[in-house]
Amino acid sequence: MNDSGYLPLSRKIFNHDLFKEKREFSKFEAWIDLLQMASYDQEEKTKLIGLNIIKWGRGQLPASVRFLQTRWQWGSTKRVFMFLEMLKKGNMISIEKETGQNIITICKYDTYNIISNEWKREGNTKETRGKREGNETNKDNKENNNICAFEKFWDAYGKKSDRKKCELVWSKLSTEQKLLVIEKTPAYVLYHSDPKYRKNPLTFLNGANWNDEIPVAAQTEIELKVSAKKTYTQDEYNALWAPKQ
Repeated sequence: MNDSGYLPLSRKIFNHDLFKEKREFSKFEAWIDLLQMASYDQEEKTKLIGLNIIKWGRGQLPASVRFLQTRWQWGSTKRVFMFLEMLKKGNMISIEKETGQNIITICKYDTYNIISNEWKREGNTKETRGKREGNETNKDNKENNNICAFEKFWDAYGKKSDRKKCELVWSKLSTEQKLLVIEKTPAYVLYHSDPKYRKNPLTFLNGANWNDEIPVAAQTEIELKVSAKKTYTQDEYNALWAPKQ
């Protein structure tokens, strides 16, 4: 099988009777469906849902678990939730809440949907067009990867405030710094198991607090907590390790 190059498909194919046939989607069909539903346009889109204005951009789509369950003819919302979690763990998507609505971001979206405007311009050589498209694709891939990496930190930190400001600080970090944040945040969170004892995420990022050394005694306590999770029931664990008031 030749797995190089591209197989161009018109989006009209998703309106074909064969695709619209009522059936239970496979996981692959569900993944393809997310790809085709995500916004292709560069311009931000908005939609009024209830009393909230939802915004999303290229490579993103608003979709509730209930909507996807109905669309894919899956028997339960739990199955959809577990599928989305699988995609998140595989760094294929990230999910954020926009006023109560899921906004799904396709990671590396431009791997599947290359911007083709340059191909429509006369006077461009094939090589020049390829280079320009490659530059645009790399730029958008970096933006999507940045979103996915931030989501990892945001989910792990578990104290959610000043998201937009945090995203701005995050965008200015180097790749090495982002990797360190993702690597060291779990230990900080485990040591401060109650979110109220953690610094605000904006303070954490601005102060480069991921570089703070956790004392040896604290590290030992973390190891004991990990061991305790395997030994005790949840209630027993909470009684032993709940933050002291």
